[in-house]
Amino acid sequence: MQELTLPKLGQAMEEGLVLEWHCDVGDELTAGDPVVVIESEKTSHEIEADQDGRLLAKRVDAGDTVPIGTTLGYVGTDDEADDLPDDSAAETDAGAAEPSDADASPADRQTASDSSGDVDREQIGTETRDDGPAPETIRASPSARKAARVHDVDVTAVGQAVGVAQVRPEHVDEYVAAQETDSGEEIRGSPAARRIADERGVDLEAVGEDRGTTRVRMADVEQYADQQPASIPATDERIDDEATAAADPSPSVRETVSITGGRQVMFDRMQTVSSEYGSTTTVAKVDVTELRSLLDSLGSSWEAYHDVSPSLTAFVLRAVAQELPAYPMLNAEIVDDDGTDAFVRQFEDINLGLAVDTDHGLLVPTIYDADTQSVTELGDTVSDLARQARERDLEMEQQQNGTFTVSNAGTFGAYINTPQINPPQTGILGVCTVNEEPGVVDGEVVPREMMHLCLTYDHRVVEGATAVQFLQAVKRRLEDPQSLLS
Repeated sequence: MQELTLPKLGQAMEEGLVLEWHCDVGDELTAGDPVVVIESEKTSHEIEADQDGRLLAKRVDAGDTVPIGTTLGYVGTDDEADDLPDDSAAETDAGAAEPSDADASPADRQTASDSSGDVDREQIGTETRDDGPAPETIRASPSARKAARVHDVDVTAVGQAVGVAQVRPEHVDEYVAAQETDSGEEIRGSPAARRIADERGVDLEAVGEDRGTTRVRMADVEQYADQQPASIPATDERIDDEATAAADPSPSVRETVSITGGRQVMFDRMQTVSSEYGSTTTVAKVDVTELRSLLDSLGSSWEAYHDVSPSLTAFVLRAVAQELPAYPMLNAEIVDDDGTDAFVRQFEDINLGLAVDTDHGLLVPTIYDADTQSVTELGDTVSDLARQARERDLEMEQQQNGTFTVSNAGTFGAYINTPQINPPQTGILGVCTVNEEPGVVDGEVVPREMMHLCLTYDHRVVEGATAVQFLQAVKRRLEDPQSLLS
């Protein structure tokens, strides 16, 4: 039996949010199927089944915030259901174990036989079969639920129409295909599509003709409605609206956004940093003219052996990794920070966190043992981690155990940036955009390519002189880029 527990997704993580259950109690699972999604520190993580069986019990609900190590549920076989801890027995589903063939009625055995073979499309349609299972007994695998969401259909309707108690992906496909076959030339919409069409004043026939389908889904309606020109209200309506707006000078509300999940984590962590950390930022201007020239010269030869172009970020990471061992207070974390018995844990390993902006929030994957990697290896690692972060394909271990963080806001054009420390770390380096500025070389004013480095550190444990010395050491490395290739 597999006990699903809340893992520790970050060094400072103390609790996590249960975002979503992919299945219900009693649903069949195959090893590798996602069971539940949890979130903390702006990172979401799917916990998978490590064995074939069923979801035997849930101990928490979606939306619950629970401490690390909390039991979320159990996955196991029907025989293992009797071995569940007593405090979870009440949460098991009576329908988790299916009756044996010996106990089943002839009609039930016929239904089971039908579900094991090919589905007869003529029997499906959109109506409930007379011999179909009761709605409360219908279950669906996670992959079937995903297919149902894609096609915007209800798994209960699929089970009743097909005549199976355990819905699989192929049943969903057959159900959708049968609906389209039964409909002929008539354009039909899912319940959600019809509801959205009513709300937005859209004709389903027009949507189907525009999208080239007889099966209109909610997304089709929304896309069609967004493409239509906005209607102009009648003059009297506009006058009434303007009068109402004039009478109420307060700003109109566009949207109310709940502070939950990743936003709640960010809110709490930034509040902690601002109220408990002695964050201070020091800035250095770096002449990266020679580095940019080196990157240009390396371009073709680098790409011949690597899938990515040489990057300034890889050189910055190399410089930071080479200098951090000499400044252990910056390669450290604060432990038990209650103001009385706090202490600093300095690390031997150099594990650099790299801030990556994605469509689903900021993620910070970890480059383990960065000081042992060459510039080319760091470039490949950065490319791989950034791709995995944007595709939500990072493993849990790839987002843990960072000892210092680098954030490149220069990709967004930031001239100077004051990055926030990633607790419980003691420092973070912000990399800013490169600008052409006048500089003095051999007594002459010439154009140079300049970049700011911004080091934010916890001044409670890191002295100002230490921070400045580290920043100047990184600056010297970057202004002599050939030294970083060795």
